[in-house]
Amino acid sequence: MWVKTTLEEATTSLPEDFHSRLASLGQYLFQSLFPEELQKTFRTLAGFKYPFTLLIIADQDAWLPWELLHDGQTFLGDRFIIGRWLWELDKARPYEFPVGAVNVAHYASVEEPEIWTALLEPPEAPTPIPLPGGVLAELNLTESMRGLHLIRFGQSSDAANRQDAPVQINGSSGDYDLEREVQPAKLSLRRNRPLVTLGYLSAGQSELTALEATWASTFVKAGCSTFVGPLWAVQPKVEAAFIGGFYHNLWAGQSLGMAFQMARRLAKVAAPDSLDWLAYVLFGDPMARPYRPTEGQGYAVVEPIGQEIDDPVPPGTTVRFRVSLRRTPPVWYENRLMEVAEELTFEDLQVFIVTSGLEVNPADSIVMRRTPTGDYLGWFMLRVPPEMESQSVLVQVYFEDGMEPIHSLRFQLQVGNGDGEQR
Repeated sequence: MWVKTTLEEATTSLPEDFHSRLASLGQYLFQSLFPEELQKTFRTLAGFKYPFTLLIIADQDAWLPWELLHDGQTFLGDRFIIGRWLWELDKARPYEFPVGAVNVAHYASVEEPEIWTALLEPPEAPTPIPLPGGVLAELNLTESMRGLHLIRFGQSSDAANRQDAPVQINGSSGDYDLEREVQPAKLSLRRNRPLVTLGYLSAGQSELTALEATWASTFVKAGCSTFVGPLWAVQPKVEAAFIGGFYHNLWAGQSLGMAFQMARRLAKVAAPDSLDWLAYVLFGDPMARPYRPTEGQGYAVVEPIGQEIDDPVPPGTTVRFRVSLRRTPPVWYENRLMEVAEELTFEDLQVFIVTSGLEVNPADSIVMRRTPTGDYLGWFMLRVPPEMESQSVLVQVYFEDGMEPIHSLRFQLQVGNGDGEQR
């Protein structure tokens, strides 16, 4: 809280005092958070004259303004490419992320949003998608997004102005629950793990963005792969330089951290007398790399009913499986995304199960039925003979359209009682 108060006082000070007050705050944080040995290490690294990458994985400490720490000569954000991530979500921290068409949402106070939208289309990138009215009218739309950029001008945060937010808010009820309304978006963001960026433009007065308490925490916990935005409202020319450079470098194949660093350098050139370039922070792994999804014929999925796929199956037991070919990935999908046609159409889609020692039903092939949502669905069962000993049995699944192979996948069925026997 005291960091927020000090930062508020610094941002509302005169321009000539802003740098000194921010540096004083940074030096205090540097000496308070780092022991002397670590302070010496950071100063030694600074002597190499090129930026190092620093990834901070923590709980509440992840929200600290690490870029603003000052070693007595310059800010830490000037020496290091800093990324942060929540400890509780570390297993979900992506080392690569998909890039695609960026959806653009904006507040009503943003005039001519098409000017900002044009900055999100570097060479070879797909055309950005302005949302109707700039509003996420249906939060479930986030399920299909590969990227999301939010634009707003600095303004008061009272209830009246909330009606201009990119998410429609029905605040007529006295017992209004924002968490309940945003919950569907939290669930759907985990499918495509989109990159989310925030452009927060100064309306002529200093203003903190409450980035860590609102924007970043919402989208990171929702399942986005990366979140980038400023700690305070920045000049429009700084934002234009940063956001244009950031997306350009991502589509050029730069790592997340390098794209972020190069974009901040452009922002610094755009306003050399301002510290607005230092406002930008990165939630994500700086070493993560973007990839462009390639064309594919859907997501092949096999799921056991009533248990996890790696749970042990006792001898004499039958397990039922659902097999599907989908247009969209399941929530738990962790491999690369693909570009799938609007409609999956096959003349004679069948699935074949190949294994050894298990009884397969149906024994021939599984006829896949098309569902109302455009996916394909089928069922099969595997029975473990009573006499089979504990072991791991390979199960191979082949998707074929007539004579044409479509997909294949495999998994290990663990045979055993789950009481310490080999599985």
